[in-house]
Parts: sequence; C-alpha cells; structure tokens
Amino acid sequence: MPDLAPLIVTAGEPAGIGPELCLALAAERPYVSFGVLGFAPQLRELAARFAPQLTITIVGDDPAGWPAPAKDTLFVLPLDYPAPIEFGKPNPDNAATMLDGLARAIDGCLAGRFRGLVTGPLQKSTVVETGTRFSGHTEYLAHLASVDHVVMMLASDQLRVVPATIHIPLSDVPRALTAEGLAATIRITHTALQTQFGIVVPRIAVAGLNPHAGEGGKMGREEIERIAPVL
Repeated sequence: MPDLAPLIVTAGEPAGIGPELCLALAAERPYVSFGVLGFAPQLRELAARFAPQLTITIVGDDPAGWPAPAKDTLFVLPLDYPAPIEFGKPNPDNAATMLDGLARAIDGCLAGRFRGLVTGPLQKSTVVETGTRFSGHTEYLAHLASVDHVVMMLASDQLRVVPATIHIPLSDVPRALTAEGLAATIRITHTALQTQFGIVVPRIAVAGLNPHAGEGGKMGREEIERIAPVL
C-alpha cells in the first residue's frame, strides 16, 4: 500500500474493553500502520495473557521517529494514569488522563502526523464527574477541532444514520430539537455524503420525533412546528 501516515488509536477507558480490543487488533496484523495511546504496563500484562506473541514498543507522538513496522509489534504512546486500574470499575480520577490522550491524538491528526483517529470506548459517567461539559468523544473532538456544529454518523454499506441530538437524556430531546440545529445537521450530512461518500445526489429521509410522526398533532406537534417547516 502507499506510504501513508499511521492511524492513532486511543484505548479509551482503561478499566473497560478498549485495551483488550487494541491488542486483538494488533494480533490480527491489519495492513495499516497504527499506534495506541494507552497505559503501557496494562497493555504488556494483557499481551502476556492473551497475545504473548506481541511485543510492546514505546514510541513518541511523532511517527517520524518510530521504528519500521514489524510483525507482532504494537507501538504504544504511553499514558500515565494517576489512580489504580481495576477492570469493570472505572475511576473518575483517571478520566482527565483519558481526555488528555484524546487531545494528544487530535493534535497529531490536525498536524498531519496521523491520518485518522480510532477511539476505544469512554466511560461517559466518569468524564462528566470531572466537571467537563463534554460527555462523549463527539463533542470533545469537535471542541478540540474548533467546530461549532458536529454531526455523528453511524454507517454501514446499507444505511447511514445521523442522530439530530446526541448524548443527552431522552427527556431533553424535544427541547433540544430546534429548527436551526436540524437544518444544520441535514446540510452537513448532505455535503458529507457528496464529498466523503461519493453520492452525487444524496437521498435523505428524516424521521419523526413522536409515534406516527405526531399523528397530525394528536401525539405531539414537533413534526408540525419544527421538522416539517425545515424540510
């Protein structure tokens, strides 16, 4: 394949499944080059148990200084967590370090050192406990990239779905669903389908908020007052 910048993978919540997924990915030897931002002692311990053929190699944030990719080698950009890590028990004291790792990863992407970011899952409740106003990857990455309105897409070969609101309680959705926000989401999605998916004339369907799309206003009026006027 062409000589491209590597991907950067964040292991996510250290007490969760992310570190094991990173090792499983490395053990499968994908054809792309990548490095993992994670807790090196933990990754070494897990590798000894689940992927003993892997060698953990510590590297810096600039791939220009990395060794050449080798079989059964996982490049790790180390994170130092301040609190003990116990599987299945996320510690809020480690959440700030997770966010710092994301900041390092996105800085590398924006600077062109990495060609893309792959994120392991966060424990959003511990992130919220740090006092930050960002509850998930999407909002935090938008903030780091200085993007005002962010859109999250769940994509497969058959279907692409874009939520109009993200990471808020269901009870808050009706208030958060504004005409301006919905219009921006549709426009961004339309542009992305053309420029990033090669669909010249995208076909976008917009779901109703209420059962039966409000049933003519008998089961809610958001469709009549907000959604239909935008469309």
